[in-house]
Amino acid sequence: LHQDELGRLSEDIDIAIKEFDSLEKEKREVEEMAQIDQLTNLYNRHYMKSLFDRLDSESVPFGVILLDIDYFKSINDTYGHQVGDIALVKFSKILNQSTRKNDIIARWGGEEFLIVVSNTSDAMLIDIAEKIREAIESTLFDKVGKITASFGVSSCRYDLSSKEAIELADIALYRAKEGGRNRVELYR
Repeated sequence: LHQDELGRLSEDIDIAIKEFDSLEKEKREVEEMAQIDQLTNLYNRHYMKSLFDRLDSESVPFGVILLDIDYFKSINDTYGHQVGDIALVKFSKILNQSTRKNDIIARWGGEEFLIVVSNTSDAMLIDIAEKIREAIESTLFDKVGKITASFGVSSCRYDLSSKEAIELADIALYRAKEGGRNRVELYR
């Protein structure tokens, strides 16, 4: 090969490497977008399902906190969806500030959130949920004022699947709402 051909070949290889790196970066960004809720920057339901598949296959015990913003529909109806979205973003920040670094937080549905807590007892789950509940209750939200949330808590031990733990947390959440809202209920 001549010097010119080697130079062109080297340039072609450099271009190919840059294109490959760019494609890899785009792939990572797309994968992240598939796992992250675009409004709140929390994990989404899709990511959580894959996490639960891993946890179930490894038989890892963990706790579930399922929470729902009380009367959120009235916020959207009264102030509009834009104000509702702003409240969801602030709410998500409170969740991040009120949990431990290794807790996994997701937007589970519209105004419903799910937190997976590892290495925990029922008492610690309740304490974490209460800390979050109090932080939410003591925060003023733009235009809306005070917001509260209801919490359902359950533990996923070796004899339960993650799906069953979520169903139990949902039952506890329903009890919290029936009991007056702005409260934490543990499924027993």
